[in-house]
Amino acid sequence: FGALYFIVAIQFVAAVVLFFWAPMDLESGIILLALAFSFNAAMVWNWAPNPGFVRDSVELSCEEDRSLFHWCRTCRLWQPLRAKHCDRCERCVRKYDHHCFWIGGCVGEANHPRFFFLLTVAVAYLVCLWPKFLRCFNFFDAATLDSALLRNVVPFVLLVVCSVMFLLVFLLWVMHVVLIARNQTTWEFASSHRITYLHSRRDNPFDRGVFLNVLFLFRPGPIDWHLVMRRDDADLV
Repeated sequence: FGALYFIVAIQFVAAVVLFFWAPMDLESGIILLALAFSFNAAMVWNWAPNPGFVRDSVELSCEEDRSLFHWCRTCRLWQPLRAKHCDRCERCVRKYDHHCFWIGGCVGEANHPRFFFLLTVAVAYLVCLWPKFLRCFNFFDAATLDSALLRNVVPFVLLVVCSVMFLLVFLLWVMHVVLIARNQTTWEFASSHRITYLHSRRDNPFDRGVFLNVLFLFRPGPIDWHLVMRRDDADLV
């Protein structure tokens, strides 16, 4: 819950500072409140998710399947393609992307759309907050330089936190836009050389073009990726 406590605490401090130090017009206030509500609702929606845990072992149809599918020694099952065992969740996750401590669980086939929505709202929320924190600075009403610096410490800290968070979240959002467009996961992108169904291929066998790849993101699971995967010999290294 550490990440959740941090998010709640930083928003509380930001709300107090903005209320007393940067009064805003009604329209700006409504927009900021709407984004704050959307972000926190998305956090609750994403918290401790079921990312699509693997429940049943894949039935191998031929001997070649043993080199294509992976046997999980912990869960004692043959994993579907794109699944991976998460040591923190202690379960195999379908279309595993990564384990995210911000949402207290994994991002996988069942909750990737929700996670991407959270990133999108977070980017918009931080973009809206940044100029509001700039308006909190005031170096002219203080009697001395020391008092001016003291008055602006909290806005400065909030601006730095907001800037760092925006940079990290925006880069993560851009990365997921690219991965979704390519029908690829973070795990597959980073570890293709170690994955049974990818290490002998030049490209991504699940790529079906941007339009279909985006549709796959919102398609109800579980998806049989064995049927989606291209098996062209020309793709093999």
